[in-house]
Amino acid sequence: SIGINAEYTMLDICNWFCFFLFSITSAALIDNTKARRDVTGALMDVHDGNVVRWNNEDELYYWYGMGYQDCQLEKGLIPPRNCPGIYQEFGHCGFRTDHAVNLYTSPDLENWTFVADIFPAGARPDGIYFRPKVIYNKYSQEYVLWINHLAPANTPLASYPDARFIVATSTSAVGPFAVVTEKAAIEVSGGGDF
Repeated sequence: SIGINAEYTMLDICNWFCFFLFSITSAALIDNTKARRDVTGALMDVHDGNVVRWNNEDELYYWYGMGYQDCQLEKGLIPPRNCPGIYQEFGHCGFRTDHAVNLYTSPDLENWTFVADIFPAGARPDGIYFRPKVIYNKYSQEYVLWINHLAPANTPLASYPDARFIVATSTSAVGPFAVVTEKAAIEVSGGGDF
């Protein structure tokens, strides 16, 4: 006896097996070792942000992240070797004031569509931005962007002691976001991660 309840038929077992097999083969493979392209074939420019799925009827995933645009990798002699711009004047890759805060959407985490720069440079204080995080405030019914900000200084490294979080809001998940707080009152200064 193999312990199968007599109420199960061969058809039931076949249906379960087919369901299991379909579940395995329909899963999306997300590979972080290859350059990711959007549905038009363009390289995706979205870094150090967050992916969320709002409780909206569109059932899309939203990926908010920094767009470094046309940066060229620079090499340095002292750590961090692949990021020497931190020691140089503003304007080097990763430390430019024109970086975008890009949004892509996807129905399946595999096929991404570029939507917009949700926090355009002309609508925000000058400086370097990084590590955006968007959340939803159900009380105000607004989307809230928290983002690290380095105000202009001689070098990005010199700006870090006064690093801050800027807070911006939008009534739409796709922005645009407008600044509501230029320096969020937090217990520990110097910016940081979420």
